[in-house]
Amino acid sequence: MFSVKPSMQNFLMKSSRFLLNQRRYRSFPWFLAKEILCYMLAWLKKDNMPCQKFIIFCSPRVGSGLLSGLLNLHPDIHVDDVILSHNRVKKLFFPIRYIKGYSLAFEKPVYGFKIHPANLAYQKLDAQKFLLKLHQAGWKIIHMKRANIVRQQISLMIATQRNQWIDTVENSLKNSKYYINIEEFIKKIQRQETHLFNEKKVLEQIPHITITYEDDLLIAGQHQKTADRVFEYLGIESIPVKTQFKRTTTDKLSDFIENYEEIVSVLCQTKYAKFIDDD
Repeated sequence: MFSVKPSMQNFLMKSSRFLLNQRRYRSFPWFLAKEILCYMLAWLKKDNMPCQKFIIFCSPRVGSGLLSGLLNLHPDIHVDDVILSHNRVKKLFFPIRYIKGYSLAFEKPVYGFKIHPANLAYQKLDAQKFLLKLHQAGWKIIHMKRANIVRQQISLMIATQRNQWIDTVENSLKNSKYYINIEEFIKKIQRQETHLFNEKKVLEQIPHITITYEDDLLIAGQHQKTADRVFEYLGIESIPVKTQFKRTTTDKLSDFIENYEEIVSVLCQTKYAKFIDDD
């Protein structure tokens, strides 16, 4: 029976980790190389899957980076970014096999990754059927959401303008103001409202837990409790966690939105007025 030498397996593992961590490789040959390597890992090491696997299913800017950072402090866990992003893969031939291979490249007992509904749409996958298939294959699902969709979309628009998705002390929003296009803003809020409805519908028949940013992550004092809840859900021992991220903005939208008064004036005439919580 055909077998692969350990040296070849080690080479494939190192090559895969290198390619999977290189976000700058966005041209077609590199996409294809990553895909092929993942398929090979899924075949060669199919009996060595992580003992626990999970998905963080969410829209952008809901605190998934913060949750991932907390969970990655656990020595047994590796949480990946959005591995099916169109910036990281093209249309995949075998998405589930690709994910299996990806999970094997990091050799941790527990592996998770983030997935946005838009990633599944890009891959032309039915979200409910795809997540159900993963669930049946042993993947646990964490649904993350943000109740305040106004702040979520402001965060998304500012991050896009800055081309910076994680705040640091060295490059924070302090003393900076950004203009929000009101027409685009309203459309994004409406779209996100639809996305939340669809996410809930997709998960109706699939076991999962839900993490809400405002209740579970906004206040640092909630971080340990939230991490413990996820550790318990994944069936692993809890450890103390403390985020390395620093909050670099104030709670007041007026501190970093140039046309804040215009935003308030328009939102006050809509059902989204309840999300304006500046004092």
